[in-house]
Amino acid sequence: MLCGDKVKKLGFYEPCVFDKSYRAKFNKGKQRTKGSLDYVYDDLWRTSRIPSHSGARYFMYVVDEYSGKLWIYIHRTKYEAFDNFKSWKTLVKNKSSMKVKRFRTDNCLEFF
Repeated sequence: MLCGDKVKKLGFYEPCVFDKSYRAKFNKGKQRTKGSLDYVYDDLWRTSRIPSHSGARYFMYVVDEYSGKLWIYIHRTKYEAFDNFKSWKTLVKNKSSMKVKRFRTDNCLEFF
């Protein structure tokens, strides 16, 4: 197939590799909130089909957009999420004497 030619070891051809790759640029993020609890979001996740040692299968996290503070709650059932959210809201209000202005969960935006 090679008509008598020998196969040589090829060197690394750098321009070919760099021509095919490119670096994507990302815009710098802008902080849209002006203070803590201006914008808070949460999500409820199912961890796995196998429960933890305590019997928990779900966890809910709540994130403050401004400070990046994260609260995590572990649940045995997803129906415990609303009660834990109410207790979180009361906890934050008592500790910081501030109210949540906007809350987002699963693409649903609510105002308080």
